[in-house]
Amino acid sequence: MILVQVFLLILGFCALAALSVDLGYATLTRVQMQNAADAAALEGLRYRDEPTLTAEEKRARAAEFAGGYFADNGTATTGAGPEIGLSAGVSDLNALQTIESLGYYKPALKANPANEPGGDVVTGSFAAGQPGVENAAYERLDFTNAGDRALLVRMRRSNEEFDNITRSGGPALPFLFGRVTTMQPNASGYSPRIDGITVRATAIAEARPVRSVGTAGSPGAAGYAIRRATWETLSGSTAVTVEAGGAILLGLTAIGRFIPPGSARVVGSLVQASAPQPDSGRYIPIFEEIEGVERVIGYGAGTLTFVGTAGTLTKEAAPQVAVANASVHLTGELPPLSPLERQLVLQANRQLQDALLAPTLVR
Repeated sequence: MILVQVFLLILGFCALAALSVDLGYATLTRVQMQNAADAAALEGLRYRDEPTLTAEEKRARAAEFAGGYFADNGTATTGAGPEIGLSAGVSDLNALQTIESLGYYKPALKANPANEPGGDVVTGSFAAGQPGVENAAYERLDFTNAGDRALLVRMRRSNEEFDNITRSGGPALPFLFGRVTTMQPNASGYSPRIDGITVRATAIAEARPVRSVGTAGSPGAAGYAIRRATWETLSGSTAVTVEAGGAILLGLTAIGRFIPPGSARVVGSLVQASAPQPDSGRYIPIFEEIEGVERVIGYGAGTLTFVGTAGTLTKEAAPQVAVANASVHLTGELPPLSPLERQLVLQANRQLQDALLAPTLVR
């Protein structure tokens, strides 16, 4: 009787250990994979408008970034969870197995040349409001491989067979303490004791209108601002006149003005007058009147060069995804806005045509 009680206690302790240790390291592995996928999706999307790269090369950059997330820094080795080797066991219970540590799993994502929807890295479009559920073929209702405004990155540790061209994966995480319990295969034949724990991580980044930028020269906020009505009609290079007081004219019409450096780094900022000054900022504040006050509602990509009063305003092909130093979030010191003003500014930001974009995680 005592032996039976001891046996049941051992099973109970192993079950508790399985919950804390096995599921604990599976959770840690998923967190590590998710962090890498999130970072790769965000950084990979920043290459969207790089003219020297093909679509496959842009996806390859995201894949390389994901792998680099787990690079050996010379002092510590990290990976997407441990790799554990198990020798063949005896009977259906796999008794007398030997457990061996094989280090850490290092993901090597594939660039997915054909941009297949089930690939490691997929260029496409995000459908907000749709459920983020994948079927067995890794197809989703909230993401398609048409368009280029979004980027999906996947990492997988499972027992699936992959072609290592469009998709890749690592070994499932084996149960350790859980192997001592009475786990049985489910109706589909999946056996946790033999097949292990499947861990997956998926991230989707989408390009959305920028709401805050950094200082000039990083690249960052330009030292001048352009009216929305004019910005949305411009294309290429346009000859303008720069007045001594800071006004920027197109013909006889004032289309913008110079502003104090660093004064328009977030939407909602007041557009204040300033004298002309040399500027290296690439992110141009775009403004319009909100409740009787001229405020920044977004940003565009371009440059303004001038000598004396003669200038050239160049609008980059739109929409552009910012390579750095721009965010879809409201950062830094926010201007005082009433609830109505804030609502109108953010609404104008969403509706701004040819807006500067930045990647943000949406899944």
